Amino acid sequence: MRIVAGVLRGRRLRVPTGKTTRPTTERVREALFDMLGSSIQQRNVLDLYAGSGALGIEALSRGARRTVFVEAAPSAAQIIRANLVNLALTDPSVAQVVVRAVERSFSVLRAFSPFDLCFVDPPFSAVRDRSALRAVEAMVEEGILSPHAELIFESPSDQPVPSLQGFGLDDFRQYGDTHLAFFSLANGKNKLQRET
Repeated sequence: MRIVAGVLRGRRLRVPTGKTTRPTTERVREALFDMLGSSIQQRNVLDLYAGSGALGIEALSRGARRTVFVEAAPSAAQIIRANLVNLALTDPSVAQVVVRAVERSFSVLRAFSPFDLCFVDPPFSAVRDRSALRAVEAMVEEGILSPHAELIFESPSDQPVPSLQGFGLDDFRQYGDTHLAFFSLANGKNKLQRET
């Protein structure tokens, strides 16, 4: 797997082995970041269920100010750390790895928040049982995401597009067996205000 664009373009990334981690393909990453364009620059990024760290590292390559990676599996977190070392992204003001389950990471994330861009690429089982959705909604209540945060949620194409309380759905794309849903917190709040 390689970084698609930016200052680290073409550099290789290690990926966790086994069936528990499902890295976002280069094609999907390229499409996702092409849609974000230059808006990625200087953003404070949160990469949830980070796996190899490919999404957050791609964001750094394209000019994000900082990425915090949250990964529950210690073996995957080691891969993220190895990728960061290999790419000379070891400055703690630029990249941090949090080895905890997403729903147990809030106390640590508060130190780096608010985040204005959040990637959510959970195991598909966490989409089906809604645990990933509940964790993201709780982050909003905890103030971990900025009032104007954007969120990109990856889910299986055999499932309906997820709905997130407080977020507005801005765009939706399908790439093979993957859905990408683009949400914004500001649009969700505007929608809630109009409905009341």
